[in-house]
Amino acid sequence: MTQEFDIAAGTYDADFTLSHTGKLQRDMVWKHLDQRLRAKKHMHILELNCGTGEAAVHLAQKGHVVTATDISQEMLAQAKTKIETKGLNCKVQLKQADIKAIEQWDENEKFDLIFSNFGGFNCVEAKDLEVFKSKISKHLSE
Repeated sequence: MTQEFDIAAGTYDADFTLSHTGKLQRDMVWKHLDQRLRAKKHMHILELNCGTGEAAVHLAQKGHVVTATDISQEMLAQAKTKIETKGLNCKVQLKQADIKAIEQWDENEKFDLIFSNFGGFNCVEAKDLEVFKSKISKHLSE
């Protein structure tokens, strides 16, 4: 599955992010998310399946610190370029991570919010999703 995301990375923004549909969907998600986070300042957010980093940039521009993860090295390369171009290196950390290997993640790493946007979970089988759901709460700050 990683290969398909690597192949799509170079044109993902043109094909989806900047499309009319992509903009409408992101606007809806960001409106909802921004309303929920309005009173919260400087949260540490874990973004799962960050793709080309569009949401990580948005959240960082709102003042949050973001750890953005993706399984695809090529998606992360696109995100890195975007984050550097916008001068957000100090607000966004990128990590290659497979949500199906959550048991290998550092349990000491805690976040105020865990967020995933669009289709990353569509590629996870039900059994792997159950494992993920049972382990992800260990990464939430209390």
